[in-house]
Order: sequence, then C-alpha cells, then structure tokens
Amino acid sequence: MAAAAGAERPPAALLIKRAIVSDLAIVVRKSPSESERAEHSKYEVSQLLRFDPMDLPQALGVLASLSGYYLGARAELVYRCLTLRKGKTIEPLLAEAARNGNHECARELGQEFTSPSSALDGRVLCRSRQDQAAFLADLIAEIDSGKTCSNDELAAIGQ
Repeated sequence: MAAAAGAERPPAALLIKRAIVSDLAIVVRKSPSESERAEHSKYEVSQLLRFDPMDLPQALGVLASLSGYYLGARAELVYRCLTLRKGKTIEPLLAEAARNGNHECARELGQEFTSPSSALDGRVLCRSRQDQAAFLADLIAEIDSGKTCSNDELAAIGQ
C-alpha cells in the first residue's frame, strides 16, 4: 500500500539508528548465547558502517546521538573510527551531545536499560550522562589531536 500523500519517510540515518538500538535492546532482554551475541555484533557493525558515506548534517547528528548508547566492544571501535573519519565536521555535534546527555535512551527503552547487563559484558545500554561525557571527551580529544582512521583500519575493524 502506498504511503499517505504528504507523509514523509524517516531519513536513512534515523532508520539505521533505530535498527541498531532495537537490536541492542533485544540483546539485553534476551541475554543470547555467545554465538548469538556474535551474530548481533556483526549486524550492529554492518549497520554502523552504513554511516561512513553519510555527510549530511542530519545524518551526522544521528551518528553523534548514538554516543548515548553502549554499542558493544566491536561496534564501539567502528563508532570511534567513523567519528574520527568525520573529524571536525562532527565534533560540534559530539560536544553538544556531551553537554546535553542522552535522555532519549531511558525515555524510549525504559529504566531497565540503565542497569548493567551480562549481555553487554556488565555494561549498560543507556550510558549515564557522566559516562557519555567521558566517552565523548576522549573522542573529541582524539579528533583535536588530528587522529584519523583509514579505509584499511575501518575495513579491518568491520570484518
């Protein structure tokens, strides 16, 4: 069935974010086996990699907003690499996210996602304001120092 006239479709970046966050919420609720967790991690990484060619301000804002979620060990490496590749372009959005915190995660997913989860190696899906600020301060410092992430590095992490 066709969409209603005048109805807007969400931008691709927002749909990707929703897919990642939904999958992470499933992981936390289900507490999957190691092999299932590996499959979820592979999915999250593949979705994150879709942000690499995106440079529109709205897409960068969505990418920056993912800093409020713990994405898993491997996906965190991909996230760091992607933001380093965006560099000074995304830095103001990361700084804004550090100032404002992540109220969206707990509001949309619920308070249970602010507690440590064995499915995330004892981490919480919804970062605390302090954890997000510290994560972003490190990332912004790396951007300011000129650190980058090459195509080869991203490909190696994404494998």
